[in-house]
Amino acid sequence: MTRRNGMNGLVLTVALMIGAGPFVVHAAGRHADPTTVANVDMARVYAESEVRKTNDQKARDFGIKLYAHFDTIQKMQYLKLEEIQDYSNAATLEKPMEKDTKTISDVKKLSTSRTEEYQGLLAKDQAKLTQLDKDRLKELTRIEQARPQLVENLQRLFQEEVNREAERQTRLGVAEIRTAVTKLARDQNIGQVFDTSALVVAPTDITEAAIKKTGAKKK
Repeated sequence: MTRRNGMNGLVLTVALMIGAGPFVVHAAGRHADPTTVANVDMARVYAESEVRKTNDQKARDFGIKLYAHFDTIQKMQYLKLEEIQDYSNAATLEKPMEKDTKTISDVKKLSTSRTEEYQGLLAKDQAKLTQLDKDRLKELTRIEQARPQLVENLQRLFQEEVNREAERQTRLGVAEIRTAVTKLARDQNIGQVFDTSALVVAPTDITEAAIKKTGAKKK
């Protein structure tokens, strides 16, 4: 989860650039002056907003929950790829059904059973192992040797999922801030609002007013 901060900066930049033209304000019940132009530093407004604080926390909570599942999977031994996939798919559901709960329980029991089986085979006199025992020991050893790569791939997939959720929360947050800025402009009878990334200067700057309207609550 160490890549989130840098990634979020890029996501915010992209989100703010989408439709980076002016906010064309249509005031309900009155007509905003189309010649009245203002600018706003959307990146700063979002950074200081309660929305960003809330959505960042949602993204963090999502990551914490997902990696709790990963830690559980990482501790389970002697699982094959399809078994890890089944457990992961069931455990990460927001609202698992009865069949998903059963899958989670079955995979955990399978891991425990194979661990005990492997330890039992190792505890036997190796010279007295049957061919069936030897074949089973080799199979469990192969599963264990393949496990590190499977876990590494799963961690990468989980990280990608965490990144996607962070991106989604940023997009939602930016959209909410745009709505708030549009309402602020409407209230001030402003016809068009440009992001400072698209306009160097305008007669009116509503950044401070937007920060006041959407800013994070100070404790």
